[in-house]
Amino acid sequence: PGNSGGPLVNINGEVIGVTSLKLVQDEIEGMGFAIPIELVTNALEQLESGKSIERPVLGVSVLNLDDNYLLYKYGLNISNRNTKGVIIADVYDGYPASSAKLKKGDIITYINDYEIEDSANFKYILYKYKIGDTIKIKYIRDGKEESVDVLLDVDMMDN
Repeated sequence: PGNSGGPLVNINGEVIGVTSLKLVQDEIEGMGFAIPIELVTNALEQLESGKSIERPVLGVSVLNLDDNYLLYKYGLNISNRNTKGVIIADVYDGYPASSAKLKKGDIITYINDYEIEDSANFKYILYKYKIGDTIKIKYIRDGKEESVDVLLDVDMMDN
């Protein structure tokens, strides 16, 4: 029940998202979630033609650099807290990141010319690209900046 699929608007009446999910309990109003409008507009042509949306995957799970609890839980230490980006918590075999030799603990700072701020921004930037695109990832490993070209692939779990 509710308004899933409806517009999410800002104070100026501009559509900034599409509501997608609401968690509710009988006693309290729940928490709502929305798909950012940029993802919707990028996929609109495919959706209107009845095609399914396929997103590229890198094959990593990432954490925000300021999430101390999860960093501790995954045994990750960051020496330079001023670095922007996301830290790789896991790399999955058979995916592009594994082929590119990215490792747990690498801090991804850029995808092509886009600086990575946090995990939400990481996904937003990654989804600007299509399956089959090659992207350049800049990352920090052991305090040294490195880069690698990565060919984006489909999610192997969906096949």
